Amino acid sequence: MTKPDRERSHADPDHARLLLAFGAPAWAWFRDRLRRALTNGNPLPGVCSLQNPSADEWDAATALLGRPASCPGKTLRVSVVDLETRLMRAGLCASLREALETIDGPIRSRPEEAERENAIWDKLVTELHSKAAGWHALITDRRPDLAALAAALARVPDDSGMFDRSALRSFCQRDVDLLESLLADLSSIFKTLADAGPTDIPRTHLAASALGDSHALDGGTLLFRAIARIAQQPNAALRDVWKTYRVLPDEVSSSVLVLNLRFSGDRLAEAVNGFADAGEPCRLLLRHGNQLEPHPHLNDTIHVCENPSVLEAAAIKLGVNSAPMICTEGQPSLACQNLLIACCAQSLQMCYHGDFDWGGIRIANFIHRIVPAITPWRYRASDYEVLANGSPLEGVPVDACWDSRLRPAMTARNEAYHEEQLLPDLIADLSRHIVECRGNVPSH
Repeated sequence: MTKPDRERSHADPDHARLLLAFGAPAWAWFRDRLRRALTNGNPLPGVCSLQNPSADEWDAATALLGRPASCPGKTLRVSVVDLETRLMRAGLCASLREALETIDGPIRSRPEEAERENAIWDKLVTELHSKAAGWHALITDRRPDLAALAAALARVPDDSGMFDRSALRSFCQRDVDLLESLLADLSSIFKTLADAGPTDIPRTHLAASALGDSHALDGGTLLFRAIARIAQQPNAALRDVWKTYRVLPDEVSSSVLVLNLRFSGDRLAEAVNGFADAGEPCRLLLRHGNQLEPHPHLNDTIHVCENPSVLEAAAIKLGVNSAPMICTEGQPSLACQNLLIACCAQSLQMCYHGDFDWGGIRIANFIHRIVPAITPWRYRASDYEVLANGSPLEGVPVDACWDSRLRPAMTARNEAYHEEQLLPDLIADLSRHIVECRGNVPSH
């Protein structure tokens, strides 16, 4: 703009006239295009074009720019500099930006906002790294039994994938206050863990002691997800995450069904052994399993089954004469897993039978992973091949880690057999008159 132009611009623009001349809906397309450019931090374009403008848009441009309108239906081109000059000469504004803000409100600057936001999140990342160093020192000093957790904490500053600005902003959904609250809660949790000493602590106790809310660490909460991320286990199962912290996920909601299984110990063991004396099934809570130890002098092989109907039938038909049993009830619970591992630690013999379907094979594979010494109980390809009257086999095939012939045999016949169909043979094996588990004899 030339000096005469600046001299002709009014110090106090007539905003009412501006709204009348440039605030009409016919200019909305032009104003919107300029606002987008300024909001994104881009320079204003030299010319704005509009394809197939309406008659009102042509008339508005003609009235303000002082030139006759072209034929409606063609492209309307407006020089940004020309328009700004005309508005300023008429005393309607001091600049085109002022005109836009007068009509449609203040114009944001996304680059400036992003810069300010990045600075805030960078500060929070630095704060997290500092706190992680403090948590690492605290756990290293007070909880040498949590070496895996200490190692994970030491890696926090170097893990850009989970703890950089972008990752944290996404994790907290761009909520700065939420991250600050998480850091405070995490500090309380690590202090409580350090004060607890080298022992397991129930999850609800940890939550209540550290945060005053026994449900604050429930699975699925943002705080639990943060704890899993710090342990370098963002996608791990809940029990695996808590294992790193030596926290018991839950002591009462997880249970395992047993029959005639005996334990060593005090009055709790005596109470549980009373069920075995009566030949009655017993449901042990995780809390009980954490206090009990399988009897190391148990001579009979422990028979592990997938379905409770097998254990129930053994209790009804055999009672005290049944071999000791553990039932996984499908995918084994944490209480069941811990009991299987405890039996294995006592070098007790165990054998397993499950459904002859793909789901059953997957469960058995998992059990073999946690207790590799367990042997199959009527659960080999040779056992499958003598069965009859099955149902259609559904699902995705999977290899059986204990018998390479089982998958091909099941795929070829394409029939599923559930444990209930084998009850007579299973009950016969469970009779205390049969000491040796049939599954220990190689099948040909």
